[in-house]
Amino acid sequence: MTISDSRVMQYCSNIVDNLWLSATSVDFYKDVHQKRTGWGVGYFFPIYLLVATVYALYAFGVIYKLENSAMTGMEHIAPQVPTIDYDGSSISTKSSAPIVIRNQENQDIAVIDPEGDQSAIQSTLAQGNKDQLGFGKTSIFYYSTKSHSAERLMSYELLLGHNPLTITNGNIAYYFGRACDRLNNMLDIALIPVALLYFVVQLSMTIVIAGGLSIISRCITPTTFQTSYRIAIIGSCPSFLLNALLYSFLPSDMNFGFVAQCLNVIIFLKIITALVRIRRESAAESANA
Repeated sequence: MTISDSRVMQYCSNIVDNLWLSATSVDFYKDVHQKRTGWGVGYFFPIYLLVATVYALYAFGVIYKLENSAMTGMEHIAPQVPTIDYDGSSISTKSSAPIVIRNQENQDIAVIDPEGDQSAIQSTLAQGNKDQLGFGKTSIFYYSTKSHSAERLMSYELLLGHNPLTITNGNIAYYFGRACDRLNNMLDIALIPVALLYFVVQLSMTIVIAGGLSIISRCITPTTFQTSYRIAIIGSCPSFLLNALLYSFLPSDMNFGFVAQCLNVIIFLKIITALVRIRRESAAESANA
């Protein structure tokens, strides 16, 4: 192992140790308050990169799963697809009723409903027991069994372009493959700016938390805003990472988001306990002086 490899391993080991201590140790926050300097962004950034990677892998995994599921069962799906006319921005079919598309296991995987609004599509999708796609008049929706809601994914213009076309059960495989290629290209382009935006949002949320912590800590022991921010950003990392792992890797019918919230409460109590101990130790030192 070279010196550079050893430093990388030591750096990663320090991050893991800090994550564990920030979730379990009161003395750790005393150390962060009294001995450490800076704003803590250098510690947060690699954690953020790890979380962003987890979410990116999850997003690509969802797309791959949907694409692979549709392509492998295309012979079964294609006959169910009606003739769809696309005018460059919206779609229409000859049927006014929603058309449910099922896979080879007879599970609902998509609904085509150009006449329905978002709430109507969500109502139809909610009758299934798995994640599904909803095709409205101008947009595609994704129904998640985790959130039990249909969120707008994108417009047809992004996937199909602006040229009118007609999709039939004979050419659906071609247009589906072309749409998937466009989607993958868009994800590759959007990944970095979305990741940066997510980073800014997380730092902004931490500023708010640090502001509240600064007010509380000032009532307990003298604390600068920089110290409060450093404590807040380090204390938020364990639940930040845990929430990403739980959301991305647990089955969709299991919701353990409350575990991350419980961890937040535990860490907050440890921070308050650390501040109280610092105050007592300072009082004791002043009394002995």
